[in-house]
Amino acid sequence: DMSSNKSYIVKMSLPELIRITCSDINLRNDASKEGDESLINVHIDLNVLFDNVRGFILRSKFNDNIIKSLTEEPQRFFYYNNGITIIAKDIKSKELRIGGKWHFSISDFQVVNGGQTLRSIHKFNQNEETNIVNKLSKAHILVRFLRISDENLRNKIGEYTNSQNAISISDLRSLRSEQIQLEEFLETHEIQYFRKKGDFKDSKSYKYSIGKERLGQLLLSTMFGRPEIATNKKREIFDTLYDDLFIANDKLLS
Repeated sequence: DMSSNKSYIVKMSLPELIRITCSDINLRNDASKEGDESLINVHIDLNVLFDNVRGFILRSKFNDNIIKSLTEEPQRFFYYNNGITIIAKDIKSKELRIGGKWHFSISDFQVVNGGQTLRSIHKFNQNEETNIVNKLSKAHILVRFLRISDENLRNKIGEYTNSQNAISISDLRSLRSEQIQLEEFLETHEIQYFRKKGDFKDSKSYKYSIGKERLGQLLLSTMFGRPEIATNKKREIFDTLYDDLFIANDKLLS
């Protein structure tokens, strides 16, 4: 019953995303302004976030990471970011003959997932006048365009796409190369290192076992002489203290 509702998955440049979500109606309606310097310091149109469940979280590590990736590796932003979801009451598309691009006309649209990402991109654009050309023009993002006219369905999409399970920062760190190296090092000493939750190796016996959170507490207590904060600073161990404990610590694998 939704077969007539066309939807699209698009790789979009960040300047183009800024253009269609800015508060300048003339820029929004002028597709020729993609990547143009006229986008310098434009402001976000908050109306496109009306259906978004979250306001802007000023002090968020996720927003900081977005800014960091745009600053250091804008060409890889597409790989690092989950993208955004836009629902619109109408979407019209036309393939352009030049460059293999498509022209989309979207009406009455809302960003229902990825509002933090969108705000961070606009904030980064406003930080420096050179960012739009030197950084943002090199970055792309995954955008889902959904043509949905049913208000109840629109509301459910906004609810469900923002209610996914949260991942702790310690679990995110488990994918880092230094954690894998640490796991291999401890295994040579017959110590099972629980780098990921539920990651058990029944096929091999170990003398000892330890989880990454407990190891972080031990490092903070012994090598850094801070046992008094090791218990109540579990989150900081894998956030602000992580580099000192696991990366810059030259005694860790010795």
